[in-house]
Amino acid sequence: LLLRKVLEQKGYEVTHAVNGVDALERFKETEFRVVISDWMMPEMDGIELCERLRESAAGYVYVILLSAKSQREDSLGAYEAGVDDFLTKPLDREELLARLKVAHRVLAAEDSLRRKQEELKLAGERLANMNDRLTLASRRFEELFSDLPVACFTFNREGLIHEWNCAAAELFGAHPESALMKPVWEA
Repeated sequence: LLLRKVLEQKGYEVTHAVNGVDALERFKETEFRVVISDWMMPEMDGIELCERLRESAAGYVYVILLSAKSQREDSLGAYEAGVDDFLTKPLDREELLARLKVAHRVLAAEDSLRRKQEELKLAGERLANMNDRLTLASRRFEELFSDLPVACFTFNREGLIHEWNCAAAELFGAHPESALMKPVWEA
């Protein structure tokens, strides 16, 4: 309750759960971005809660674990289990607020990355659509160009032939494969 009061005074919206099972149920209803949990709780401890949150979350959840355990191996075990941050009790309010700023930066970076992935996905879809249209237009042009009754060919700035229709093949006596990518003056 003290933690809730400190966080609310700093402008954070807080949802309080009485234990790990309650926290997981609340998380299933509303996916929170930051979870602050005690390590030792009845029914489900903070480590198991962290693991279960990781399994069920659609996005990234920043988990801060509070504990009276202060040994190095305890914090290392917590990090190994997937906890993002570990604070020992008694809780230093300023340190908690600093860690929440870190959580905000991490989550903002994750949100930015997710937006960029969505933008790339949409750009990829648009590009695929444009490629399909270009392929169709190219086929239509090729069919139209090929069947023209007039000898036609196209070439680039260097004079290399890119298209050579059937009428050109008949008129000049050169099959398209033999004329393509050759200079006009040679064909």
